[in-house]
Amino acid sequence: MLQHRIIDNLISEDDLVKIEQNVLQKQIFAVHESTAYETSTNVYDVMMNRVFFSSLYPLCKHDKEYLPYFYPVLDKIPDIGFLQRVSLNLTFATPDPYVSEFHVDNNSPTSYTCIFYLNSNNGGTRFKDSGELVQSQRNRLVKFPSYFEHAAVNTTDTKLRWVLNINYIRL
Repeated sequence: MLQHRIIDNLISEDDLVKIEQNVLQKQIFAVHESTAYETSTNVYDVMMNRVFFSSLYPLCKHDKEYLPYFYPVLDKIPDIGFLQRVSLNLTFATPDPYVSEFHVDNNSPTSYTCIFYLNSNNGGTRFKDSGELVQSQRNRLVKFPSYFEHAAVNTTDTKLRWVLNINYIRL
């Protein structure tokens, strides 16, 4: 049976600090990149998303500037054959640990998802079948088949929860 795999301390502290200083501390999100205007009636169901790479869309100005900071993360994933998407997700603290809708990133049997946690907090990623919660821990990566149903769990102990979402086809 396929399962998810957790890798702690994926990249060097120097590479993490470069990401924090050159990406996370910059104003890279615009209001229209929020899910706040979508149909959910839950006021806490808000996420900022910035796509750095997508095989479906050409790169935009910010993508070319920020994507290279994440090369150390991508280089640590040995079985990337075809990169599909790389995006930065930002969720906000909620009074209670809000769990988003369960979803799959795609249904392809050869596609994998990696979630790289950029800060530590009491949020995480919950898997539907096992019920397991992978805790958001700075410099942790969780890898799993993209067809696994999973959900984001918001933080209640920090203001923000940062994750890098990577989708790819295996070699």
